[in-house]
Amino acid sequence: MVMRSGARRRIYAVLGLATTLIASGCRYHVEASPLKTYIKRPETCVEAVTVYERADDVKRRFVPLAELSIWAPGDMVVTPASQVEAQQGTAATWGANGLILEHPRNALQSPSDKTLAIFVPADSALAMAMCAQLRARR
Repeated sequence: MVMRSGARRRIYAVLGLATTLIASGCRYHVEASPLKTYIKRPETCVEAVTVYERADDVKRRFVPLAELSIWAPGDMVVTPASQVEAQQGTAATWGANGLILEHPRNALQSPSDKTLAIFVPADSALAMAMCAQLRARR
C-alpha cells in the first residue's frame, strides 16, 4: 500500500508532537526570580554549585542572586536529590556558585518553598577552575 504524502505528513506531525510531549512532560520546572542584589554573572557548571541547607552554613560573605521555586508534573517520580540537581542547574545558569535550600537536603521541597541561588566571591576562583577542568575533559 502506498501512502499519500499528505497522510504521511500528518502521521509524522502526530508522532513528533507525541515525542515532544513525552520528552518535555517529565522534567522539573525551576522558576527563577532575580533579586535586587542580582549582578550579571557568567554561567558556572552544576558541579561548582555548593549546596547549603541553611544560610548559617555559608561561612563567607555571599550575594543573593535569585529565588528559585520548583515543581514537577504529577506523574513524575520525585526525589530530594533530583530536585536539588535541577535547582543546581538553574543556579549555574545564573552564575551562582552556591544554593541555600532552607530545608533538610534529604527532604522533598514543597512548591511553596523557595531556594536561594547565591554568589560567594571568595569561592569564585575555585568554581571557575572546576568548570574549566570539566570542560577540558569533555
